[in-house]
Amino acid sequence: MKSSALLSLLCLCSGCWKLDDPAISYQEIPLDNQHVTSEDIVVRTFEPSPALTCPNDEPATFYAVYDSAITTPVPAAVLFHSGAFDYVKNPAQDDPLSGTHYAAEDRLDLSWAQTRVFSTLGMWQQEVDPSEVHTGSLVTAMAQQGVLVLVPSNCWGDLWHNHSGGRQENDYTTERFYRDGLAMASWIYRVTTDEHFADDHGVALPVQVDPDQLYLLGLGDGGRAVSELLWLLTDSSYYDEPIQGVLLDSTPDDLSFIYDQTAQYANYNTGLERIFDDRIADIDQHSYGAYLADESTPKPARSMVIWSSYDTVTPYGTLDDLVTAVEALADADPDSAQVTEVAASAHVFANKDMPLAYEVMQFLFQ
Repeated sequence: MKSSALLSLLCLCSGCWKLDDPAISYQEIPLDNQHVTSEDIVVRTFEPSPALTCPNDEPATFYAVYDSAITTPVPAAVLFHSGAFDYVKNPAQDDPLSGTHYAAEDRLDLSWAQTRVFSTLGMWQQEVDPSEVHTGSLVTAMAQQGVLVLVPSNCWGDLWHNHSGGRQENDYTTERFYRDGLAMASWIYRVTTDEHFADDHGVALPVQVDPDQLYLLGLGDGGRAVSELLWLLTDSSYYDEPIQGVLLDSTPDDLSFIYDQTAQYANYNTGLERIFDDRIADIDQHSYGAYLADESTPKPARSMVIWSSYDTVTPYGTLDDLVTAVEALADADPDSAQVTEVAASAHVFANKDMPLAYEVMQFLFQ
């Protein structure tokens, strides 16, 4: 296992190791966690150019995990990490990132986002979030079965909702910086499906993607990126390739449940108001449950939900509509949907348990 000190150095030097194209970081290291059995599985860091910019002005990165021995087109799965929520309670005019944050640690910079990515890969020995355990089981199961796993980082703490430039912007007047979690999610989709977009941003994926095998997976509130991206693609002209499968693991899908509990979630709701800004009244329209219920939206071939009524982070009420919708799909066609309830007092399950990771693989990639 790589030490956390070495990985920290590799993460923070993402722009140091470059080949002929100065627009891309070609840093590549082996995937190294307790589940890996192949020396061919590697992690490559990408820093697109022009880049999306973190609140502290650093360029955002994303990562590809894949079997370097494969030369044929492969399925692609975008895995969105959890923990993407933070804001500064009283931002200063001259330094809006300075002051008390909602989260225990500052989640609005590149180093935190990279730490979260490598924790998700099972390559970070230190505890990143006491509510979650990640061994990299889901990432490893997919990569060792020939799936290209793309892992975007979120340094904006926006629950993957914001897209600057006029589409779902945050409350810039209060925060004085732009958030771009949804922009990052859409970038990953486009570099996977649109060669011209990828070329324009200096991104050359290490393996060829099978356009009929695209998957979206979200861990914890990373599942918010799945629904946000699907809604965006439905409303956009670049929805070219269908999504074959979706996984939501412990995702707070219906945020309106939280927002309605004003006393219990007052501080959390302040962050939601910053993120959703003047669209806060439409907060329930960005869920996957609502997406499935809308007859006009193109549905993925397979939908899977993993949840626990004893979840230590995700309120049960945020899952009601989601679980009901996916269970209804499963009743109508068992091959199209699956709901797995885990009887455990924990949060996020498929990325710490190899049998459950294989269950996800067997259902989504059947």
